[in-house]
Amino acid sequence: MKMNTYSIQTMKIAITAILLFFVLANAQAQSDADKVQVIQALTDHPIVVGNFPTQADGSLHQRYIINEPYSFDAGVQQALQNVFVFAANESALPADAASWLMFRYMEFDGNVANVYVNLVEPQGGEFPEINSFEAQLQYNGSHWQVTNLTIGGK
Repeated sequence: MKMNTYSIQTMKIAITAILLFFVLANAQAQSDADKVQVIQALTDHPIVVGNFPTQADGSLHQRYIINEPYSFDAGVQQALQNVFVFAANESALPADAASWLMFRYMEFDGNVANVYVNLVEPQGGEFPEINSFEAQLQYNGSHWQVTNLTIGGK
């Protein structure tokens, strides 16, 4: 009887280890490259670009991403360093930051990504202007494409 109990326990441990391996492998499948492409596809979308504040000459101000509540690891930050400046939180931003993005979530389910992000614009007072973007993106085999975009706030 002890042999069976031991075998069942060993089998449970083995099955748990295999399931854990698959969960970790699936989480790893959404690489930094996927996250970078999703951020680029969303922030390059004409509707999103049109909501960024612009300078007098029409060019965009420096764009920032706050690394909270959703944070990006060093690989994502390095890949996007020519487009965005990452800050740990709002207090780490320069005083003249015209706006910043706060990703609330980024979830992947196979070839579909769901993203919710706020574009925050300080208004010189207590209450900033916040635009919310909820997007669904589809991976078509070579790149991520925005398939649905909902805008809220303002």
